[in-house]
Parts: sequence; structure tokens; C-alpha cells
Amino acid sequence: MNIAAIRRPLAFFALFASILIGAPGTAADAAPIDLNGIRFDPSIEEPSIPPELRAPETRGPALYLVQLTGPIEEAWKEQIRRHGGELFGYVPQNAFVVRVDPQERRSVAALPFVGWIGPYHLAYRISPAIGTTAFRDPARAEDPRVTLRVRVTDAPDRTARAAGRIGEVVERIDDRIAPGFVVRVAPDRVRAVAALATVLYVEELPECFLLNNTTRWVVQSNQTGQTPIWSQGIRGDGQLLCMMDSGLDYNSCWFRENGNAPPGPTHRKVVDYREWGGGNAYDGCSSGHGTHVAGTAVGDQSYINGGNYSYNGMADRARIMVQDVGGDSWLACLFGLISPPSSLTSPFDDAYTNGARVHTNSWGSSSNSYDGYAVDIDGFMWSHPDFLVFFANGNAGPGGGTVGSPATAK
Repeated sequence: MNIAAIRRPLAFFALFASILIGAPGTAADAAPIDLNGIRFDPSIEEPSIPPELRAPETRGPALYLVQLTGPIEEAWKEQIRRHGGELFGYVPQNAFVVRVDPQERRSVAALPFVGWIGPYHLAYRISPAIGTTAFRDPARAEDPRVTLRVRVTDAPDRTARAAGRIGEVVERIDDRIAPGFVVRVAPDRVRAVAALATVLYVEELPECFLLNNTTRWVVQSNQTGQTPIWSQGIRGDGQLLCMMDSGLDYNSCWFRENGNAPPGPTHRKVVDYREWGGGNAYDGCSSGHGTHVAGTAVGDQSYINGGNYSYNGMADRARIMVQDVGGDSWLACLFGLISPPSSLTSPFDDAYTNGARVHTNSWGSSSNSYDGYAVDIDGFMWSHPDFLVFFANGNAGPGGGTVGSPATAK
């Protein structure tokens, strides 16, 4: 697929474009649209889309890009809905992906605040990064197929069944923010998946691995031995942190309870421990990455070491719940590979329901894109403004484009 070809613009004068799509002559107010690495100003020109990457013909409701004339007002969105439009996600600048019946498209286009409407082409739905990742895991590196995470507007089960006739569906993503599924297909079948009527976006499922390197005084002051946050008495009292990582050695000195009691509501440090993709309920690799991260955050060995807290974690008086995504095979341990769920909304829900308001993640991928994980993070934090999610920027800096998803979230 020649994604690069769609960046060669073909000029359409605004008046002609307005007549073509049935919109009034308000496109002059439009701002540039930035979507999937494609930038164009619909009041001046549209990108030249190769025939194989254009939106498929359909008799029923179809997906369109609808750009409004200014900063979004809730009343505008409601009027679009009243004219039969369904909104599925914001697109910079001032645009939405909207599903509407072709017969109703003209009434939406005629609304005074609508500046431009155009087809939601396959070029906008297919990540240009598909097929560019060098995987650490030999199983993925040697598989001739690509593993796609597919985000849909709705009806994920029905769409997954259709995708199953194109490739192998390996997971359903039951997510109220970004429903979808994971499918393995031959590279030349990616367009066929993207052309399914409810598909919003198709991207390669990233390979995720562990990240973290140094700590307490670095975070607080970046001056050796200086801990001004602790000096103000801020130690995490009464707080619950949720960590998604390779697991936790909860019998280490930083977390141990009397009698080596297992995690639970009355445990002094580890109130909950669940597997979300991990091999077993423990930090099974010799690197002990999850234990290291948890110790950096909330570790407290003063309980068994005579009140000495010199080496405790940042919020040493807080407690922790663990979402284990560790892989405990020799290969996973060697490369630091983990298996987070394909959607983060459910684990965020679990953390929030159990009382955590901070969620820390010292892992990521080599993808610099704004992907489905980033969508999950932004969607959840937008609807839960008292919930703060942290992700490691990565260990590949300091050059441009070296932040790995999901740290690419807003």
C-alpha cells in the first residue's frame, strides 16, 4: 500500500468542493485537518488519494469527516445528531468522524456551523507504520502475517466475524471507549479489514517491553540526597497506587507482611494482586522489574528494619495494587517482554473501582504513534479527571520521535 502517495495534494477550489459535497460556501473558515500523518486545508485543497485507499462505496450509512467552522460547541454536536449523524472521535482541527446516511448528509452539510464534509477514506484509517516494526520476539519477527488492533465504531462482534473471513481473529476487545478486536492477516489484506463498514482505525499491535532506569532524589530535586518533598511531610499517607508491570515479589523486605501473608485488603502494602496477562502472580524474572518499580514508588522496609527509611520509595506510606502483565518465559525475561491487555480501559476501571487514583506504568513500545493505547488513556482520564496515569517516556532518547507509545498520549 502506497501511503506516501496520499500526501501529494491535488487542488480543488473551495467553491467546487462545496458544490461537490453539497455544503454551503463556509469552507473558507476551515482550519487544516491533521489525520494519520496527512495534513490538508479543505478550503484550499484535498489530498490526492490513490484509488485503492479511497473510501469504499456503500448503500447505507457511511463514515465521513465533518469539519466545523470554529471551536466545538456542544449544541453543534447535538444538532448533528438530530440530523441523523453519529459522532465517533475528534480529529484536529475542529472535525469529527461522523456516520450518516447518504440521504441525510446534505442536511448535515447545510448546518450553518459545518464548513466541510468529505469521505473518511481508507488512507485515514490505516496506520502508515504497519509493517515497519523490528520485533524482539522471534515468533512475531518470523510470522509473515501482521497482527492488527482494529478499532470500530460499534458492533465489534459482527465486524470481528467479518474480519474472521479475511484473517484470524485472536481477541475481542470489549471496551466502552474503543471497542474492537485483534486480527492476524497477510499484509496485502490490511485494506480489506480497513474497508469493513464500522472500522475507524487499523494499526499494528505494538510489542511492549519494560522501561525504567534510576530514583528518589532524582525525582524530588535531581540533587544528590536532597528530598524536598519528604521535607514537607508528603509521603503518600492514605493513598493507593495501582501498578501495571511484570509483577511483584511481595515477600521482599519492601512489602513483606507478618507471616509472609499474601496480598489482600488488610495487607500493610499490597492490597490487591491480579493477573492481566502475566504468567503467574509473582515477579518471575531475575531482573525483578516490577518489584524495582513498586519499590521506587511505594517501597517501605522500615517496618522490618528498625524505622530506617533512607532507601524507601517516593510515597513510602502509600499502599499498592498490582496488575501483573509479566511474561515469565526465558525469552520474555531476556527481552523484557510483557503482555498488557489490548485495551487499557478495563484495568483502569478495576483500579478506579478499588480506590486507586494514580496508575503507574514503566513500560512501552518502540512505536512513536498516537495509538489505541493512547486513546484509552486519554479517554479514561477525560471522563475521570481525578485519575492520573503515568507512563515511561522510554529509554531511547533524547532525539526527536523517541517517545514510545503509550507515552504518546496527550
